[in-house]
This record gives sequence, C-alpha cells and structure tokens, in this order.
Amino acid sequence: MATDTYLEAEFQHGAAQHKLIGGIDYSFMEYTSRQGDGPNRFTPTSTYVPAINYVETQKQSSIGLYVQDQIELDAWRIGLGLRHDWHDSDYTSAGTGGSRNDSVTTGRASIGYVTSWNVMPYISYGTSYFANTGVILAGTQSQANPTRGKQYEIGVKYEIPDQNILLSAAYFDIRQEDASLYDTNTMSLRQLDLHSRGIEFEVTASLDNGLSFTGGYSYNDVEITKQTPATVGNQLNSSPYHMFSLWADYEVQSGPLEGLGVGAGVRYVGSSFGDDAHTRVINNGARTFVDAALRYDLGKLNDAMEGVKLQVNATNLLDEVNQVCTTGYCLFDEGRKLVASVKYNF
Repeated sequence: MATDTYLEAEFQHGAAQHKLIGGIDYSFMEYTSRQGDGPNRFTPTSTYVPAINYVETQKQSSIGLYVQDQIELDAWRIGLGLRHDWHDSDYTSAGTGGSRNDSVTTGRASIGYVTSWNVMPYISYGTSYFANTGVILAGTQSQANPTRGKQYEIGVKYEIPDQNILLSAAYFDIRQEDASLYDTNTMSLRQLDLHSRGIEFEVTASLDNGLSFTGGYSYNDVEITKQTPATVGNQLNSSPYHMFSLWADYEVQSGPLEGLGVGAGVRYVGSSFGDDAHTRVINNGARTFVDAALRYDLGKLNDAMEGVKLQVNATNLLDEVNQVCTTGYCLFDEGRKLVASVKYNF
C-alpha cells in the first residue's frame, strides 16, 4: 500500500519565479514466505508436496516528507530539493528475528543558465536512499542494508527556436553502496557497491503537423567496486554498455481520418554479461526490438463519444526471442505482445 499527498504553489518573490512543491508519502508492506524441500521433488505425477521447513516474515512501513523548489531568476534555472525518510522494519527468519529503524535525509540541487542562443548548460548533484523492501540476507539473520547513492550530472540542452524540438546531452556519475541483487547461484540476496558512469543523448519533438518523435542513446559503464575479488572491476551482469531507442508518432489532423494515430519505434539493447564473473557461455547477445501502436479518438467521430479512445499496443512486433541471462540464471525474451484498451477521460 502506498499514498502520496502534496501541495503545489507558484508565486513571485522579487525577481524570482518559484514553483514550490511539498508533500508527504506513506507506504506499508507485509509478507510471509513459506518454503519446503524434500527428497522426492521430481515424481512422475508432479504431486509431491514437501513439508514446510522454513518460514520468513517481514513488515515494513515508511514515511517521507519532501519539499522542492524550481526557481527562475532571469536566465538562471535553479532546482532545490530536500527529503527525510523514517523507515521501520520487523522481520523473522527461521524462528529468529529483529527490527531495523532508519531516519535519513537526502537532497538534490541543480543550476543552469539559458543563453541567448537557447542553449542551457547545467550541473546537478543529489543523494538517495532506498530501503530494500522485502529482502533479508540469507545466512546472516539480518535485514539487508539500505542502498545509499550519490549522483552528479553535467550536461547541455538546446531548444530549436520556433520548432518545439529539444536536444540534450549529459555525462553522469553514480555511486551506490549496498545495492541488492538476488544471486541464483546461492539462492540468496547479496549486496555490492557499484560505480556507474556514462553519457546520454536525447531528442524530443512535437510538430504542428501532428508528427512527434523521441530518440535516445546511452553509454553506461556499471563497474562493481565491492563484492568478491573475482568480480571487482567487472561490468555488472545484464548491464549493456550501449542502448538506443527511436519512436515516431503521427496523428491525422483533419479529414475523414481525423483522430487516427499511429506510432512505431525500434529499441536496441547491446550485448552484456550473463553473470558478474563474465562466464562466456552465458553472455547475452545484442538484440533489436520493433514496437508499434494504433489508436483512434472516437470523440472526433461523434461529439457524444468525447473522451473515449481505442488503442492497440504491440511490443516486440517481429517476435524476436533470444536467451538472456542474469546472475547466472537464463530465461528468454518476452515474445510478441498485443494489448488492446479502451480509455475514457472526463
């Protein structure tokens, strides 16, 4: 269960224009895991039910207070944010248990300057906290540590005059302590430190003729900085260096087909390692997926149907299915998927 309640205000203070947001969120999670094992797991009728020999329970609640201010001062763009989390957790594992209580403050800040050429260089820095809900470190009888992070980013944005086209490029550097991953080799949770750095390029456009498109490329080097001697310095498993996506959408603006929209795109996922030890036999090859969408606004056909939209989305349209491995456990990509929906906005 989760709730988020906030207030938003826009006001002028001297020469500065402010957009202030403040709120509180609450989440609660409870689960019980019962596990059993025995000598007859594989039977001809698959009816063997082992006795329960391990029980794990956990309750977690979290309250967060946050405030952020987006400031425009002449050509300056300033962002400030502050958040405080209170997190309580009670757990039992194989008959023993304990509790954990955290009280953590995180924040972020950014500053940019819009030049007369519509170019805005910027820099940002932020810290993060994540409570690793619902996991217990096997064998240690203790809950996983929260994941703490630090990130800074430097980049530039350019808006093409009178075209509603935005181009952006950025370099980022993220450090995480006690990131959590489920290890299929040991069937338990493990924690490790990561250092991620790379570049991103993005373009978004929304043109007057009904055409819009988005595209992006990223290079991401996710290095393991703390784990086992055999894996420190390696790229994290299932983390491709290269990713690319492009999506185009067109909506008919007039005539008998007004309200009809079509979209199509391509996603490229580069090669990656199937485990942190970089075992060659389970490396993941590069993959390319094609997606598409078709929609129709019934309100354009009949005023009485205002707000009703029909839509069909297709992912992996060409049914490209390959093996993909994570922490040594291999599955297959999700095949072609079609989802039809009816939406009503009022």
